[in-house]
Amino acid sequence: MEENYLKKVIKKSGVNTLVIIIACILIFAFGFFSFKDKVSTLFTSLETGTNVESIKKLYDNKKAYIQLKDADIYFLDYAIYTYNTVNGVKTGEEKLDQVYGMIAYEDGYILALLPKEYLDMTDEELSSINTVALLESLENGGLSDSDDYHQDAYDELINTISDSFGEEASFVKDYVPEICVSITDNGRKNDQMIFGGLSILFLVALGILVRNIIVKSNYKSSKFYKSLNKIGDAESIENSLDRSIANGTYLYKSDDRIYAYLGLITPNYVLGKNNNSPVLQSTPDMIWAHLKVTKHKSYFITVGKSFQVVMYFKNVKNPVTIDFRKEDQATAVVRKLAEELSIIAGYSDELMKMFEKDYQGFVRMAEQQKESASAENTNSTENETYE
Repeated sequence: MEENYLKKVIKKSGVNTLVIIIACILIFAFGFFSFKDKVSTLFTSLETGTNVESIKKLYDNKKAYIQLKDADIYFLDYAIYTYNTVNGVKTGEEKLDQVYGMIAYEDGYILALLPKEYLDMTDEELSSINTVALLESLENGGLSDSDDYHQDAYDELINTISDSFGEEASFVKDYVPEICVSITDNGRKNDQMIFGGLSILFLVALGILVRNIIVKSNYKSSKFYKSLNKIGDAESIENSLDRSIANGTYLYKSDDRIYAYLGLITPNYVLGKNNNSPVLQSTPDMIWAHLKVTKHKSYFITVGKSFQVVMYFKNVKNPVTIDFRKEDQATAVVRKLAEELSIIAGYSDELMKMFEKDYQGFVRMAEQQKESASAENTNSTENETYE
């Protein structure tokens, strides 16, 4: 007897899930790398910066978020604009996104990236800013589009102070650390939500990964195997499938190694998929089967087709499907099901409409067709015996 077919299906069914898990973990890894400079103060209590020296010290100690207090802000003639584009082509006027300014303290100055709403604030409000701020270097390794803007704005700040005091730019730089204090409308809440979401995604993916490892080592612990007990005894079903394969009594069996094409139809059970998950139904309960051809297009040109046998069962509205590489293979299976099981075969809009609108009527029609076919076979057998 060949390898347990059900065991093979369950083990291979985790391949797609494993790919998704790996993708989730990679997304988390990328997100964590993006947030690694912020993690230390992403959820902790904030320390306060009230002058250039204290802010510089917090930045040197890897404090990404701080409580900015008593900031006296002046605007620079520098801002970040965005455009509406279609296929990379600008379609409208530039739109003000953020503005740059300088924070003035007695011991020096700091570059600040501000929400555009700050432009509407009064001088009194601007002289007593108390908010959450993100400390960024002028260059973050090229990960942010704002890196170049930070550097250009910093140069603008140096030039502005240099012109105002008549001092050399090199002298002014001693009083302006190469830091950008970014202030957003929501402080660190957006980053907290993103990082929290990534962490949850990672934990869920890790849990599913552990579950898949357990299933790989013991396929009977899978959710699908346990669900078979709702149909009958899981081990009895498993043995029935194996006997049918060993005795060659199956109606169809896929020998394809790729999980996407796996499928088995025996006189007792149908093993296929629903939404890419393995599913098993009772063969005698099958009432309708038809071929489904899906055209795959690129730029309105058909570049390929996929073929699928869709099977419907009594008292179960969700179909079971088996995929095929070739249309003639799928057509042959539908024809064999019609001959052996006397089910409704073939697709029409009228049949689908009746199935969706009058399910019980559809079932009765299918059962009547089976009964009629059974009566004809009985009569035929009697006539042959009489002769």
